Amino acid sequence: MTTSRLHLDLRESAALTLTSAILIYHANNGRECGAYASIHSIAMEGGQPYLMAGKPLMPRAALSLARALSPTTQTNGFLPANVLYAQADLLMWWQPACRRHIAFQCSADTLGVRGGVVPHPALLFCAGRHGWRVWALSDDVRPTPETALYQAPYFNVNREGQVCTGTAAVPRGIAIEQIDEWEDVFFRSQFTHPSAPKLVSHRRGAFAFWRAMLNGRYKTFPQHLLVPLKRTLGEQVLHMAQVLAASERRP
Repeated sequence: MTTSRLHLDLRESAALTLTSAILIYHANNGRECGAYASIHSIAMEGGQPYLMAGKPLMPRAALSLARALSPTTQTNGFLPANVLYAQADLLMWWQPACRRHIAFQCSADTLGVRGGVVPHPALLFCAGRHGWRVWALSDDVRPTPETALYQAPYFNVNREGQVCTGTAAVPRGIAIEQIDEWEDVFFRSQFTHPSAPKLVSHRRGAFAFWRAMLNGRYKTFPQHLLVPLKRTLGEQVLHMAQVLAASERRP
């Protein structure tokens, strides 16, 4: 029999009292998955807890519970302008086009060990339980669900946007206050090799493109060289939500 242990780190000294329980029901007809949740008060008799009659768990109550369970995601009700999507297990934000340092540690016959401050396109970052991702944006404006995503033109980022962290020490949480930490880890990385079939639409390939960037060939990032992924921001959020839901249903 497999056993699990849960460690509770209480921020404030307080005793925990069992007050309610949530029952979750799943239905799967082969094409669509549905779920229903009911919340039940707890009655104590002879020192033993008993479930009372339940009532549907409404979205507002579920959100309040999520905030209580994930205090690091609280923002006092206000979201920074760069945050696009924030849930207990998923944080998504964008970074406007900018100039930042980037470093490479490649073989001598490709790019070698080089670094410098270069222009970057607007970027979309996503961090969650299943790793972190980054995509490029063609326009330097706050994205909407209809915004098209492009391949991030960086080494160590695959076609799905997944970032290979290697030995980098990534932040341990996905609180909004940690966004700068996530970005710093990304741009302080030593990029080593292409992980996607096509990073940029440069006629001589990714190594030649970044060599030109480091040589100062472009004063602003050449948006026309971005590779479209044929997926919008809204479609990507839906896809990741489905992946998370499927993983939670696995025994």
